[in-house]
Amino acid sequence: LGIDGCKDGWIVAKIKGGCLEVFRFSSLVEIVDRILFDACIIDMIIGLQDGEDDIRPDSYARREMKGRASTIFPAPCRKAVYGDTKTERLAYNEEVLGKKFTSQTDAIIPKIREVDEFLQDNSMYKNMIEESHPEVCFARLNGSVLMSSKHTEEGIRDRARVLSGYLPQISFDYITETASRLRCNADDIADAVCLAVVGNLKKTNKTETIPDVPMKDRTGLYMQMVVPKRAALP
Repeated sequence: LGIDGCKDGWIVAKIKGGCLEVFRFSSLVEIVDRILFDACIIDMIIGLQDGEDDIRPDSYARREMKGRASTIFPAPCRKAVYGDTKTERLAYNEEVLGKKFTSQTDAIIPKIREVDEFLQDNSMYKNMIEESHPEVCFARLNGSVLMSSKHTEEGIRDRARVLSGYLPQISFDYITETASRLRCNADDIADAVCLAVVGNLKKTNKTETIPDVPMKDRTGLYMQMVVPKRAALP
């Protein structure tokens, strides 16, 4: 499975036996109730810092994304994720990590919290549902960073081209028509499918982690991104 957040829910791409299906669900609980899987990659922060000594993968990943490093948002600390207001969350992050974070990061905190709460309540999925970042994965699959924005037609065409090397049925039209059917953005489809491809590569030992030796947070979750090995080919 590849999972990407969308407004009021999640887009899920499933690859089984080389066949692709894409769904929309309202929650992670609904996903695991409806779909069996043996690899699951999600575009959401997993593994939360409790102090500056806890090392997340974000800074390592930004080094790979020359010209597009800003697509990797700074991760909030655990205390901030559970703050009630934006003002409170920013203050907590400055207290714990010595820095604030962007409005884009704050906007995804409800999703970060949903994932963290789900994993704490369902320990069998800890380190089975794993974090990645689609832009880093697209760069690895493409062999170079995609400089186009995923929010433009050019960007979706570029990402469809990369994915078609792994799933021949993928095209610009497939992505846009599926987005229309599921009432989400085209980039949500592209990102979910990309992560499903990464999940498929993981089953054949064609992935690695950023960083190479990740730390765990205090709840036992790895702070890592699962990404294709540089030599991963269709």
